[in-house]
Amino acid sequence: MSLMLRQKTDRVTNELIKNGIGIREPSAIIRIKGVEFSMLSLDDGQGVLYDQYIERVGEKRRELVTKLVKTNAYSKMGAGPESDRFIAINSALSKAKKQGLMQFLKEDLKALIDDNPALETPLSFILGSDVRQFIKYATTEQFIPEIQEKLDVRGTSDKGELPLPPHETMRSKSTIKRPRF
Repeated sequence: MSLMLRQKTDRVTNELIKNGIGIREPSAIIRIKGVEFSMLSLDDGQGVLYDQYIERVGEKRRELVTKLVKTNAYSKMGAGPESDRFIAINSALSKAKKQGLMQFLKEDLKALIDDNPALETPLSFILGSDVRQFIKYATTEQFIPEIQEKLDVRGTSDKGELPLPPHETMRSKSTIKRPRF
């Protein structure tokens, strides 16, 4: 006799399956506002903070995809891999990952530091910046001052356009496209 397990599926899960979308855990490596760190390094590899981060992202994913599939616009989109629904769901998942990270930083990481002040110094060392300052800047549209200084030196144009060096200004008044580093 074979045992068949039935999993409860809901509309969100069905939509993910129908549109060929697989969900993976977010990476433990976080890159935000010029700072890169491993979520696992924040608690000496125990993974408790990473688990909280995964939970936050999962909650946001479910919330945003649920809102999306309930809209009239979504019901009018074509279904299947590479369809409009596929693109809309992936966009919602990407947005949810960012929102989950912001919520994790504002609430969970801040609470950890408030509850365990002794962790502030090692976390600041791992992040390369004061942890409270990092949380403040990471959750706003600003950069940490040290990183902003580095960006100001390189140039901040999203198009990768840098001003001409003084010796090339005479030849051309336009901007030369150069790769951003």
